[in-house]
Formats: sequence, structure tokens, C-alpha cells
Amino acid sequence: MPNWLAKYVALMLRHERNRLAGPVISCEKDAHIQGWAQLYDTRIWKTVSHHFKTTCEPEISWEKAIECEISFSKSILDDGFYISGIYPPFDKFSEYDRQMIEDGNNKLRNRFDGCANVLLADNLSRKLGSLSDIVLYKFGGDVWRRKLFAQDFVDRIQAETKRLMNSSITSTECDGGFNSAYTSTQEFEPLKLH
Repeated sequence: MPNWLAKYVALMLRHERNRLAGPVISCEKDAHIQGWAQLYDTRIWKTVSHHFKTTCEPEISWEKAIECEISFSKSILDDGFYISGIYPPFDKFSEYDRQMIEDGNNKLRNRFDGCANVLLADNLSRKLGSLSDIVLYKFGGDVWRRKLFAQDFVDRIQAETKRLMNSSITSTECDGGFNSAYTSTQEFEPLKLH
């Protein structure tokens, strides 16, 4: 199993009710795993497949795409399952935790940088020990094209990419995210976590 995948499988296996793992949990708008990288348990596919299909609509608006990203995690939490993430670190995040954030629990909200989008926070780069903790197989999309990432974060990713792959990120075009994630992992057997 490749190292980048092992981190997400380990997160998934930390609790029997975990159904979704990813590098970043956000509470911007509502608690969710950010959609640019997710590992989900196939047992929840019927619950969440319509969210994936909605994101494939031609000319989907940014707001609609974000709504789908959030509703994916929300459906899992509503069904009594957990999500887990590397940043901020949560082995299991439940509907109870989500409700505490909605009720204004400052201690929990502070773990999420006040529920601001953590990828846009200027201090994210300083909080991470290793880029490999959150960068998986996609860096880009509308957030990158619109130059919404903090420049320190972009510079760090580009330098690490150049070092690891002897290349750099220069294209301003996106190739469809979900398809590129699938393509980069299709050489591995599908994971079924039971």
C-alpha cells in the first residue's frame, strides 16, 4: 500500500464507525471533509452517491459544488457514522461534535481556526509538520486557479513538488479532480473496509 494511502486507511480504521477520512476537516459553513481528497468506506455509497453525481453537472456553480461537498459529510454524520481527518487531528468526529460547533463551542471552533477555510489561512503552512500530511494527489481546482491559496502555502507545495517529482505546477487548467484521483490510483486494488 502506498504511504499516502496508508495514512487515510489508518484514520479510517481508528474507529469502527468511521466512514470518511481526509486530510482536512473544515467547519466553514458546516462540518465536513474537504472534497479535494477523501477516502470513503464503500458501505456508505448508497447514502452519498447522489452527492457525487450532482458535482458532475455541467457548469455547476461554485456554491452548488461546495454545498455537495458539505452534504457528503453531513449525510454520513446524520446516519450516525463518523468522519476523521489529519488537520485538525480527529480520530472520530461525530454528529455530536458537529452540533457543539453549531452551538458555538469556542474550544472546538478554535481547533478549526474559528471555522475559516483552513487552506486559505496564512498560518496553515506553519502549523503543518509535513506537506505529505494533507497533500495527496490533487492540488488545484478553482481555489488554485482563482489564486485563493495563501502564497506561502503555494510556494511550499510547488517547491516540494519540484523536489519530489523534478517538475513544477504551472498549468492553470484543471483536469476534473475526481477523474485524476481515480486515474492515479487505479493500479491498486480497490479498498473495502469492513
